[in-house]
Amino acid sequence: MAFVDFLPAQVDAASSTNALPYTSSPSGLVWSDVKLFFDVLSYFWGIVAPMYPFGSGKLDELYPSFGNIVCIILHTILIVVQTFFILTIPFWFLYPLPLNVLVVYVILFWMFNKMISGWLNGDGKPLTSKVPTDGWGKHDDEKWIFMNGVSVGHHWLQGNIDRLAMTFGRKVTGVHNLTAGIIFDVIQCIIERDFSYNTGDCRQAYGFVKEALQDPANNKVVLILHSQGAIEGSLTIDWLLADLPQHLFQKLEVYTFGAAANHFNNPALSNFPAPNLVRTLSTLSREERTERVIRHIEHYANESDFVARWGVLNFTKGINYRNNRFAGRVFECKNASGHLLCQHYLDYMFKWDEQGVVAEENSFINSLVGVEGDVAVQREDASARTISVNSGAASPTAGSEYLNGALANASGNRRPVRELSRLWKYRNGMSPTDLDE
Repeated sequence: MAFVDFLPAQVDAASSTNALPYTSSPSGLVWSDVKLFFDVLSYFWGIVAPMYPFGSGKLDELYPSFGNIVCIILHTILIVVQTFFILTIPFWFLYPLPLNVLVVYVILFWMFNKMISGWLNGDGKPLTSKVPTDGWGKHDDEKWIFMNGVSVGHHWLQGNIDRLAMTFGRKVTGVHNLTAGIIFDVIQCIIERDFSYNTGDCRQAYGFVKEALQDPANNKVVLILHSQGAIEGSLTIDWLLADLPQHLFQKLEVYTFGAAANHFNNPALSNFPAPNLVRTLSTLSREERTERVIRHIEHYANESDFVARWGVLNFTKGINYRNNRFAGRVFECKNASGHLLCQHYLDYMFKWDEQGVVAEENSFINSLVGVEGDVAVQREDASARTISVNSGAASPTAGSEYLNGALANASGNRRPVRELSRLWKYRNGMSPTDLDE
């Protein structure tokens, strides 16, 4: 049976005045990201491994279909060309060329890179899942939106949203985070998360999610994010939080896989009377501080996924980031590898049976969660300095009470993932109830 580490949703500390790690200076964040990149480089092969089996058939990214093979060939060309281009940059200064020659060289490279990435991306417009969902029941009052990660072109995006639609029995719209090749996509990740830069993909996602939240016909908006899509999703949420009334976010639910983001904001819900608005966070009860603007955020990560270790696992569990804002529950699948959405996450966590529907039993969903209690308590109270990060000594008041309520069932036994995962309750067109966690 698989083993899963679980961190409960973060609750803001009551008396923090410290600057959060993700709001540090951009230059400091870039340096930290580059250093972290090399710190976790030993997990790099964990992006694509294991390369089989193919639980979703042709929807799996590495399945030897014609479309997948073409994508892999084009990405290989981009890796070679981009590596060569980057390696030539120092020679521009060591052996200066005439300016007109250098300009022509850069333009030719840009045109070639644009041509190859254009073949991958297609027209770049949002896509809609093509699989029929009529047999799953009606969900006309729900809007499901997906944002893809690094290196995903038109073909892989279509496969991602089709797998999601077949898994959850809903039509899924894919907002296309265009690829410029793996190397340039990683550079874009650093620019986005360290400079809080909203690219065109973020602006497009902002429009989609905002429209969905404001549409009175939608009672629920589900945002699924993978890899770099989680960076763009977190920036989109920051933008929306500054622009929309809080009550609209009660419709929103957010689920990530292999998130590359360095933060997820989810402020406390201001539901107390106007005369009491002068109250500070330190005067709110635990129940008031636990109730968030976005009611449900969950993050799923494989332990040996390079991107997850560069993102969600570092910024929730890293010793230097436990006072960071990373809202939502975290499910870390131990001894698991791979970063690809269909092949490494959905095939494992939402495994299909012989009929092509999500099987009711699998090793992940049946796992009894284990909890790094010291990490969870430190995330809860780090900013308030109620514990020692180095010693792991926990305050017996705030953190332990919260963990007991979040982790133990009535009998005090460890709980399986299926009881804690809200996303699991959407499988096969089903829906969780308001009483579900």
